[in-house]
Amino acid sequence: MGLRSLFSRSAYRGMASWVRSQRARLTEPDPLFELPELLEKPDGTRVMVVAPHADDETLGCGGTLVKHHLAGARVTVVFMTDGGKGEELAGGVRGRALVGLREREAQAAAAALGVDECIFLRNPDGSLRCTARTVEQLDGVLDTLRPDIIYAPSPLDTHRDHRQACAILAAALGKAVRAVEVYVYEVWAPIPANCAVGIDLERKVRAIRLYRGQMDERELYVAAATTLARYRGISCLPGQDVPVECFLRLNRSDFVEFVKSVT
Repeated sequence: MGLRSLFSRSAYRGMASWVRSQRARLTEPDPLFELPELLEKPDGTRVMVVAPHADDETLGCGGTLVKHHLAGARVTVVFMTDGGKGEELAGGVRGRALVGLREREAQAAAAALGVDECIFLRNPDGSLRCTARTVEQLDGVLDTLRPDIIYAPSPLDTHRDHRQACAILAAALGKAVRAVEVYVYEVWAPIPANCAVGIDLERKVRAIRLYRGQMDERELYVAAATTLARYRGISCLPGQDVPVECFLRLNRSDFVEFVKSVT
């Protein structure tokens, strides 16, 4: 299956055009390998994560959040949806009880990663949309937190809630000039990464396992996160076996442009 088959025709054309424009900025326009830059961690003291669902923050950038915490940064995770779906893995818990379970699990995982604050916006799980109301929600959070780093879901993700969460953030960032760098993370689809951070994979896995209501005994999320971190490490650092998380690092205006080009 080629990359083109994963996206609609317009989204593929937009992404391809954007990637070509970024390559044109390279000092060496056609390098043998385009390897992501390896970072100890992104610079910043006010870190915000936009998570479509409880667990996306851990799967997408949990290892990097630990590094921010250890460096003394304040880390806040904004959960866009209420987690009201997926009762089949939660022992039949449903409705408000399921939402409560998701939030308790999110807070436990946050504590394991060193996150300082969780904000729950409680939009309906599976029905997230970029509307004036959801943009205003996130715009208010941005005004309060004034982050210098934002971790965002990918507009190329296969899950609609992830793409919509990204579109909401882009719309909010497009309303006003903010001095912020955006790091797009990957969960259910790869991104054209330009930077990577080496992580403590065992600590990340311990945090993932705190989402007990989202996994059965096979622990498929653990398997997926572990395999992706090691694959990304091997491909970013040829000849080494170091787990990493990969990101697409963009300034505010480039992020807004990128999201518009693929949505």
